[in-house]
Amino acid sequence: MERRYLLYILIFGLLCSCSNSDSLHEHVIMDENLMAAYKEFDKSNKAIRSPLLFSSGASVNNCDSYMKLISRGEIVEAVNNKLVKSEYLVCDALRVLSQAARFTGKIDTESVGLRLLDNLDLRYFPNSLGRLADEDSFTLKALFPKNSVANEATVTLDTADWMLTIKVVAVVLANNNTTEDWVIQLADESKSGNYRSYETLLIYDPVLSDVLKAERIPEY
Repeated sequence: MERRYLLYILIFGLLCSCSNSDSLHEHVIMDENLMAAYKEFDKSNKAIRSPLLFSSGASVNNCDSYMKLISRGEIVEAVNNKLVKSEYLVCDALRVLSQAARFTGKIDTESVGLRLLDNLDLRYFPNSLGRLADEDSFTLKALFPKNSVANEATVTLDTADWMLTIKVVAVVLANNNTTEDWVIQLADESKSGNYRSYETLLIYDPVLSDVLKAERIPEY
C-alpha cells in the first residue's frame, strides 16, 4: 500500500510539472534567446549581468534589481553604459510576459517584418531617425528604400554609417482587448560615432491600423 501511495504521488507530481511547463510556454515568443530566458524565468531574473549605472549613483547587475530602479530613474548616458543596457532588454521583455495576458491566435510571421518596414511610424518612439521623418515620409521603406530589409519578424536598416534593427520578439495581449500586441526590441547604433540606443517597446493592436506606433512599456 505504501509503495502504491508513493507511486501515486510521483505520478501526480509529474503531471503537475507537465501542466506547469505547458502553461509557461503558452506565450507566442518569436526570439530564441527570449524563449530560453522565459523557460528559466526565475533563473534569468537573478542571472548576473554587467553592472548598469543609473544617474542616481546606483547600479544593478540582474533583472530583479534593474526592474526595481528603471521605473524611478534614468541610466547614465555614457556609451559603454548604453552598450550594457542591451543586456537588460530581456528583463523588460520578461516583465511584459509575466504581466500580459497570453495571445492564443495564429501569427503570420513572414509578414511581421514587412509590416515594420512599410508601416512603423518612426516619429512615435525614441530613435535616431525620427528627425528625418515628416508627414509624408515616416517609415523605413519611405526614408531608406534601398537600405532597409525585412526578414520574417525583423526589419534592418544598414548604411555606411548606421545600423538599426527592430525585431518582434513576442506577441501578447497587453491592453484591454483580444487583439494581439507586439513586443519589439530596438538596437540603434552609429558605425562611425558614439551613438547607441537599445529599447524594448510595445506596438498595440498592429492588425487594426495601417500605421504602427511603438510606445514605451507602461508601468504595471
